[in-house]
Amino acid sequence: MVSFADEMIIKKAQGLLNEADDFINMTMFCNGKTEDGDEFYAYFNLLPSRISDLNKAIEHERSINLTDFGTIIEAGNGLFPSDEVSKKMEEEYHVDYEFSTKLLDAILSNSSEN
Repeated sequence: MVSFADEMIIKKAQGLLNEADDFINMTMFCNGKTEDGDEFYAYFNLLPSRISDLNKAIEHERSINLTDFGTIIEAGNGLFPSDEVSKKMEEEYHVDYEFSTKLLDAILSNSSEN
């Protein structure tokens, strides 16, 4: 059961994410198979307020529609984009393919300092 305090924190966080929708673009990479079994990749701008919904959908649903969570900005056949598309995404949308690694390193570094 969620306490009243936790519920208030969750509501406040969701409010901040809703506000962030107006000025933050989160470009995400996704790949998988269509309902027809064809492999695809896609980059899409995820609305910050939809992060939790997307994570729940990924965990519980066999199929998701990316446009329910943001705007597709680049997509193609195959599980991975060409080098040309990858470079375009880096230059035009500032996609950082090492972001997850950098974030984890920063978290681990910070926790070891404490």
